[in-house]
Amino acid sequence: MESAVSPQSAARRRLVLVALIMAMFGFATAYAPVAANAGTASSSYGYYTDGGVSYRNQATISTSAGKAVAGTTVWATSGSVPGGWIGLRARLFSGSTLIQEGGTQYNGGSATSIGTGTTRYSSGTWKSYGVTYGWNGSGYNAHYTFQSPNQTS
Repeated sequence: MESAVSPQSAARRRLVLVALIMAMFGFATAYAPVAANAGTASSSYGYYTDGGVSYRNQATISTSAGKAVAGTTVWATSGSVPGGWIGLRARLFSGSTLIQEGGTQYNGGSATSIGTGTTRYSSGTWKSYGVTYGWNGSGYNAHYTFQSPNQTS
């Protein structure tokens, strides 16, 4: 024998089904990896020692509509260093492809930190992944920053 379903019961079932679908969609959307829009994101700090001097480095990416700026900064964490001891280069990536990089810069005089950047006027999804250099007494050692999170311009 068939049982009759009241219109209120059917309406409740539809409401529960819609709520369940919305909850699943919201969960999937909340945890899907996406790039941030128009703003600034930074990598974790990287640490290294060259020539008895301790350093930390970091990559940043800043975006606005149609513009991306990849930055690299390095700090001498144990005080200032003489001119020429710190070097760095900013690099802009889209996915795993190097899109643009600036020239290598060095501190011209005594410094505790220096930073540089490279700018691209284009829309896309970008990240920064810089390289820094420390004087070891006879040459420079290269140290890559951690990669920044993605940003969209």
